[in-house]
Amino acid sequence: MAADSYGDLKIQKERCYGLVAGLPASSRPLVTKALKASERWHAGQVRGGTDFPYMTHVYHVVSVLVGEMKIRDPAVLAAGALHDVVEDCGVTVAELAERFGKRVARIVESESENTFGSRREYMEHFRSAPKGPLLVKTADRIDNLRFVEHEGITAFRVSRVAEEGKWPMEKVARYVIEAEKYILPHSKRASPEGFAELDRLVGRFKRDSSFAKTYKALVAAGDTHFRD
Repeated sequence: MAADSYGDLKIQKERCYGLVAGLPASSRPLVTKALKASERWHAGQVRGGTDFPYMTHVYHVVSVLVGEMKIRDPAVLAAGALHDVVEDCGVTVAELAERFGKRVARIVESESENTFGSRREYMEHFRSAPKGPLLVKTADRIDNLRFVEHEGITAFRVSRVAEEGKWPMEKVARYVIEAEKYILPHSKRASPEGFAELDRLVGRFKRDSSFAKTYKALVAAGDTHFRD
């Protein structure tokens, strides 16, 4: 995928729907219905610090699930399309269960931090989560770290972007630590392909000298949890 197309809504929508079109005929209706609902619920939202429509993230997550992780389970894919609507759009778990089924609703609930008592509790639960939530969380974190890469927090521009305040270095470090501590150890049993890409991304950040300094300081202090 070309770097300059990352935040292009039209390109990412076409790519996502193209991948969905290749699913078994019995799987496509639920996934398409979930994408359409997500488009309505996320209308007008953008990704933090950019002018990218928020739906680009949703399209990326579903594309990672279908195209890279080779997931064909329609409930998992529908949950990927809907994974942020409870947390960010005010949609209820009960509404999702009524419209998309209980399994989709349970997976989305598992992805929604606001249904847990704390960030720590939310992340800890992935250690024992079923395969469905782990698949969606792995794809979600892959795209979140790719988003940070795209915005410049890489080996070449990490210090400058942090100074500009797009994503403070400590926030990015905690995000990477969470992936390493709570998601990577368990994602391999859900998806070897997802594990490999998430491992690559975590390793890329850790190898950057500017980033590594902040990362190591937080780990040494035991101050590793993400803060909004």
